[in-house]
Amino acid sequence: GLPLENAGSDARIDSRSLKAQGLDREATMHLGPGASDMERRGKASDRGDGNRQVAVNNAMLEQI
Repeated sequence: GLPLENAGSDARIDSRSLKAQGLDREATMHLGPGASDMERRGKASDRGDGNRQVAVNNAMLEQI
């Protein structure tokens, strides 16, 4: 079975683009190891800042 199924989760991974899935939200950017390390240590990164803004934008879209 699949790892999510084996863990008893109903969640599924869909590798299609958000547009192909019919979702009208902005995608986040991959952070990469350097930015991920900075974020884990509590230091903001440009990509992390961008992803936080995308999250705000997507939350506003959900309320429309």
